[in-house]
Amino acid sequence: MKKFVLRFTKFIALISFLLLLIGGFNWYVINQNQYKPDGQTLIVGDSHVMCGINPKILGNASNVAQYKEIYFESYFKLKKLLEKQQGLKTVILGCTPHNFSAFNDKKLVKEGTATVHFERYYAMVNYQDWQEIDHNIKKKRLTYFKKIFLLPSLKHQAHIGHFDKRKPGLGKSKLNKIVKRHFIDDDEKEHGVSKISDLYLEKIVDLCKSKGIRLVLLATPVHQEYYSAIPDHIRKEYQRQKEKYASHENVKILDFQQREYPDEMFTDHDHLASQGAKDFTRFLSTLLVE
Repeated sequence: MKKFVLRFTKFIALISFLLLLIGGFNWYVINQNQYKPDGQTLIVGDSHVMCGINPKILGNASNVAQYKEIYFESYFKLKKLLEKQQGLKTVILGCTPHNFSAFNDKKLVKEGTATVHFERYYAMVNYQDWQEIDHNIKKKRLTYFKKIFLLPSLKHQAHIGHFDKRKPGLGKSKLNKIVKRHFIDDDEKEHGVSKISDLYLEKIVDLCKSKGIRLVLLATPVHQEYYSAIPDHIRKEYQRQKEKYASHENVKILDFQQREYPDEMFTDHDHLASQGAKDFTRFLSTLLVE
């Protein structure tokens, strides 16, 4: 019995040592290989700006926007990247009505979507910082264990997105599905207003101000059918947010949701195709000249 206990203790000690060794290696890689954006303009947010702004056309810019990103994640991404980029002058943050729908608050709670977010942002958001918002603790713990301690890896930058060139595809777009995802919950009731977005947009504004960086809150063009389907209470919240920051010296608000483009310029009802992004980015560049 004593031999079994001794062997078992040695086995546990060995496993613990290996886990700590792997964890140490992964944290070293994460801290040493942090992404450093190029240029003086940084584009952050979700898929609307990910697909809508071509950084090569804008010039001297990096697009690090990521699918489904919420303002909580954008804040910590910016906070980390601004530590590495000293010459940054402008941050463009995607800011449209759907960003203020409470469906964003549920992304970190539902099992399916929570896993996606934790697996993208574990290297950007400190473990304890998730405590600031409601989230799926079980999925968080499992993700951090798997990504940090289970296997060594040199790749820890899933949180860094890029400009996504999309083909025209409006004919295949499911408007009702998109509207339901953004504004309707599982009980067929309209989502309320996002508390997380309200809180972390303010933090982003304050962060940029403290760094002397101009923040551009940008709404990219959407199809008129999608725009017409946005619930009234979400429109009102979006307008409230615009009015809240309109007087801030370091904030510029650009709302081009209703900028008209032909159907072939859209990849679906709320994202520009690459040709639409090309035209829109050229137009946008004329407005960002200081």
